[in-house]
Amino acid sequence: MGKKAEQHYQAALNIDLKHEHVHQYLSNLCTAAKLRHPSAIYTLSLFFQFGDMGLRQNLDLAERLRQISFKLNHPHAIYTYALDAFFKNKDSKLGLELLNRAQKCGSQAALWHMSYLHARGKFGCKHSRSLATFYKRQAENGKFTII
Repeated sequence: MGKKAEQHYQAALNIDLKHEHVHQYLSNLCTAAKLRHPSAIYTLSLFFQFGDMGLRQNLDLAERLRQISFKLNHPHAIYTYALDAFFKNKDSKLGLELLNRAQKCGSQAALWHMSYLHARGKFGCKHSRSLATFYKRQAENGKFTII
């Protein structure tokens, strides 16, 4: 991800999202996405998934964008694939690998999830109060990717 991608992404975030500014917001977001900004790509995936911001719902495009943001190590995209592994595919080994990857990339949700799994001893995680507390504190005190 380059400097220009970050500039366009930040420009999008700084726009007041009143109705008359949505076009400029989406324009900056799309430019950042074309320049491979992971958060811009992931945000667009959500807009297409839910048909938000005046965009027509397109689940195929939403999934393709989520895959791209996953490959670019966007923490929330990785986290969503971890949830898919656990609950859709019933693959707890892959789910744990992806949760670990997501939390290392800055997903607060993944840290909370790891805390829960260790507190309960679920999905092959060691039942450990100290690990549960460790992940909980990391979730409470860290710096995270918001979107």
